[in-house]
Amino acid sequence: MKKKIKLSARIKDYLIQSILLAFSVLLALVLNEWRQSIKTDDVIDRVKSSIISEVQHNQKTIEEALKYHDMLIKNLLENNHLIDSIPVSELGVDFTASEKVLKDQMYNTLIQMNGFPDKYNFSQVGENHFIVQLDNFNVTIKVEDEIAKFYGVGNIQLKPADVFNTTWQTAQATNALVLLDYQTVDLFADVYRKQEQYAKLTEKILDMLYTGNQGIIPALQDLRNKEKYLSEKYVELLSVV
Repeated sequence: MKKKIKLSARIKDYLIQSILLAFSVLLALVLNEWRQSIKTDDVIDRVKSSIISEVQHNQKTIEEALKYHDMLIKNLLENNHLIDSIPVSELGVDFTASEKVLKDQMYNTLIQMNGFPDKYNFSQVGENHFIVQLDNFNVTIKVEDEIAKFYGVGNIQLKPADVFNTTWQTAQATNALVLLDYQTVDLFADVYRKQEQYAKLTEKILDMLYTGNQGIIPALQDLRNKEKYLSEKYVELLSVV
């Protein structure tokens, strides 16, 4: 009888120890999963934070470029884009002379500056205000305080936005994007695709500026429109992530 009691007690102890061991293992698994979940959430937060910071930088530079190119296009369309300003004393032109004399003097000056033009015409449209038709474009000359200011399509300085994609590419290379939800990744991917298109258009326009200015205003308008679109996409993206 005593042996049965001892045996039953021993079985009971084994059962309790087995239950405790199973509970300990289960608890360890749960705690490990919880710790892993915390680490994953931390990685997600850091990845999103880094990409958002990059997007915010790009948004700022795009808005600055948009403002500049808006004004540049406005000045070009209104023929108020300053190409150059030269003291009258250095031009060898007497702007008080008759229009015929001025035309000859300006022609000789332009030859010294740029070589022989294929097409040339000169006309006075107001006091100290002149139009020079040179090859395929017009130049407006305004004389102010003994300074001749030349306006037209020329000497255009492009100021494209310095947009980055380093953080995005790093997240792709390290597979960190798999931790983010699909909708968020898709929003980021769309913006970075538009940035790549913007960068390619910028290179195209720079080539145009080096090889000549034909068609430059429509190209600048296209660039400005892409900057405006990107600016709107940044606002949309940052409002939901």
